[in-house]
Amino acid sequence: MLIAYKVEIKPTLEQKMKINQSIGICRYLYNFYLAKNKELYQQFKDGLLDKQHSFMSANDFDKYINNEIKTLEEYQWINKCGSKARKKAICNAELAYKKFF
Repeated sequence: MLIAYKVEIKPTLEQKMKINQSIGICRYLYNFYLAKNKELYQQFKDGLLDKQHSFMSANDFDKYINNEIKTLEEYQWINKCGSKARKKAICNAELAYKKFF
């Protein structure tokens, strides 16, 4: 027999702000990942890239974010989200992209 428990959370105002901020950053990274791969695919179609470089995996994109994007001044707000949430958003985007093609 399965037993279910209902739990109600009541985050404080500060916690609500942090949750909404994390969701927004993850949404941005999800869309940024899809746009980056769309750009790479378009370059492949135009003959500028070979097939091997026409797709960026989630791990490569995470390295790209950590090493190149987050160091720029205008993207410092990405640091305000947890790394596991960022990674999961990128992995979800990769899975969606692979299922699309």
